[in-house]
Amino acid sequence: MNKYSVIDSNNWKEFERIVTAIHIAETKGAKVVWDETIEGRQFDVTIRFKQGLYSYLTLIECKKYKNPISVDKIDSFVTKSRDANANKAIIISTSGFQSGCLKVAKRHSIELFTLKETVQVPEEFIGSKTPALLIYDICLIFDSEKKSRYNLPDENGKLAYLGEKSLLIIDGKEIDLHSLINQELSLVSIEDNFPIKKSIALEKSLITVPDLFDKKEISAIEFSCNLVELARYKGLPLDHHQIEKIHTVYELFDAVKNEKASIEALNLSLGFDTIMEAGKFYTKPLIGANYFCKEIDNNIAHLFQVESYYYGNLIQAELWQNIIEYQKQYIEILDTNEVERLRKMYEKLQQTEISESNN
Repeated sequence: MNKYSVIDSNNWKEFERIVTAIHIAETKGAKVVWDETIEGRQFDVTIRFKQGLYSYLTLIECKKYKNPISVDKIDSFVTKSRDANANKAIIISTSGFQSGCLKVAKRHSIELFTLKETVQVPEEFIGSKTPALLIYDICLIFDSEKKSRYNLPDENGKLAYLGEKSLLIIDGKEIDLHSLINQELSLVSIEDNFPIKKSIALEKSLITVPDLFDKKEISAIEFSCNLVELARYKGLPLDHHQIEKIHTVYELFDAVKNEKASIEALNLSLGFDTIMEAGKFYTKPLIGANYFCKEIDNNIAHLFQVESYYYGNLIQAELWQNIIEYQKQYIEILDTNEVERLRKMYEKLQQTEISESNN
């Protein structure tokens, strides 16, 4: 999956959501259900449709693994789908299939697909390309034995913001994280063997990271960098990560028939099951922004954009949207730690607005 994924595809539930949204978009007239139980057995995606006098059931198993799927997984799904009286059974993997899987799949009429995510920005939007150092995998180390570690979030443009806004106190002097890393990179040459990993040792130093840490003692910083060609996009007033998100394409490859289908992320309603409610937090994966729904009146939601990043800046805003038309673009945030983090950001935003109105 690409660096600026529409959804964090390391999460298997979110991978299932993508697969479900694709089939909702592509199987018109069918009933597509995510995470359904049939006769006591769970299925990731089910598709039901009627043709003429007859009804049909398709069952899909989603496999978000690091390694290719093994033959025993195919055999297991053969039994599982037959017990549910499926007319068609499909396995969709992010990592392909081991040798022998195709033979088993053909024998039992199981269809095998691999889902890949690519970015396909139209040529007319791409301007010049310039060499640049890409910084990623920034890790804060809080003890000398390197047991206490924290990887800074590297999605939706947030890392650029944290690099600019995170402050260190080293030997009584203040420096932002971005400047500190740039000092280390001044020793890097284009002749180096990229990608490379760097480490900065710190003694008796403190770091403050917005909305995460406040003056916490830190012993080292590790990060990786790679020499890449950075495209300059033209005609689009969007940040790099937003442009790549909206031009994400899902490629569904049929491993049995050796055929490929492409689906644009723009055509998917990833919040297919969202029913927006006041008092809850939501993410809009297509642009990588997080929101709080304050209230809903006559199908108009009063929203606060709590977190979005644009060229290293935190962008917050207040807006109103018709939920009938737009709620399928949002996904409720259920992770309790993430909700608590966003709640603190929302409360801080409200305090700022009150302070500004009083002035």
